[in-house]
Formats: sequence, structure tokens, C-alpha cells
Amino acid sequence: MKQLLDLGVDISSGRLSQFITDDLDRFHDEKDPILQAGLSVSDYVHTDDTGARHDGKNGYCTHIGNELFAWFSSTESKSRINFLSCLGQGSDHFYVLNAGAFEYMEEQKLPVPLLARLEREFEGEVMCNLPLAEPSDKTVRIETALDWNKWLDQQGVKTRRHRRTLTEGALMGGLLAQGIPAALSIISDDAGQFNVFDHALCWIHAERIINRLIPLNAEHVKAVDNTREQLWLIYRDLKNYKHEPTNRPG
Repeated sequence: MKQLLDLGVDISSGRLSQFITDDLDRFHDEKDPILQAGLSVSDYVHTDDTGARHDGKNGYCTHIGNELFAWFSSTESKSRINFLSCLGQGSDHFYVLNAGAFEYMEEQKLPVPLLARLEREFEGEVMCNLPLAEPSDKTVRIETALDWNKWLDQQGVKTRRHRRTLTEGALMGGLLAQGIPAALSIISDDAGQFNVFDHALCWIHAERIINRLIPLNAEHVKAVDNTREQLWLIYRDLKNYKHEPTNRPG
């Protein structure tokens, strides 16, 4: 409010509140394509979430962005499923079973017998009588969360961890089908929900790992200090290279 008044905008706090709380459909229609456009031209994104009140309930606000764009969403969860769902906002791909989805499930240690059974059905395109898109290049898509959960029920998947892993994998498959590269770097504070794609720490949080070390003597103290110094020397070299890419770092 103060910023607008300082810019010479004559507006009341009530009117400003109306702008940001009423008739938001057009803003949401504009917001989600921003995320997809940003992801389509980005090699990396920063992300974080924080507690937030929404509609009188405790929830979370998730941020995804970089120097090109910033996107925010109010959600009820801070799980990995929630984060993958956020990444897919504005996309027409949802729960997709493809090679990338099964690779994720294998990495997450889904039991081998269950994974093998699902892969056999996938290869044979025996995917139950649910509203699916036409299989193409060994890819099957399920449109809604309700239909996805029905499919899990029909597959006899009851264990909570297995359902979670399968859901994460299908959402990952949808993002890959959307065109997001598997090498996309997700830079965060090391929270588990962001550990997808090529997960990396921001520089501050990378240094925190070093700071957690407890030196036992003067030699250890010196080693920790030297490591921190080397970390920030690399950071400065990379920043200089970004501004002058024709010069070699260091």
C-alpha cells in the first residue's frame, strides 16, 4: 500500500483489497501459463514453501521461479506429491505412465514384484476401463486424481507408501511428457519434498552443511575455514563468469 502511495497512485486500502481478493479467475488464468512458459526456457528453478493462512485455514505457500519469472500457489500440503502437482499447473498432462515414471518408481525402491506387474500391464496396455488418453509411444495418461485413485484400487495397491510412490511417479511421468527435461535443476533448502529431477542446494544451504561440522582442534578449525573459503571463491568465480562468459573462471 505504501509503495503505491509513494508512486502517486491514489487508492484506498479497501479498493486494493478488492483487486487482490475478488474476481480472481482472470488472474489465475494468467498465472499458470507463466509457470509453464518459465519452465520451458529454464535449466533450473529455485523453490521454497512457507506456512500461510488461506480461506481461514492453515496451509502453505509454494514459490517456484528464477530470474526470469516468479510463481506462487497456496496449497494445503508441503508433500512431494504437492510439489510435483504445482510443477504441472497449467499443463494438460496429469498422471502419466511412461518410461520416466517407472524409472522414478524404481529409484524410490518400489517393491520389485509390484513394479514388474505394473510394467507388464503397461507393456500390454491392459489399463482397466478408465477414461484414458490413447496410448502413444508406450505412454498412458489418466486425467484426474479421482480416476487415478480408482486405478490404484483396481490394481490392489493398498499400502500407503506404495500408493504415494506410484502417484509421485505418475506425476513425474506427466511432467516429463510435458517436456520438462529430467536434468532440470531444482534448487532448494534440502527439504525432502523438493528432491526430484536434479536436486541441488542453494549456496547458503550448501555452506550450512559445512557449518554443522564440529571441529575438535585448531587443525580442524582451519580445515573448516579453508573449505568455506573455497566454496565462496567458486561462487564468486561463477558469478564473474556469468557476467563475462568469455573469460575463464579464476
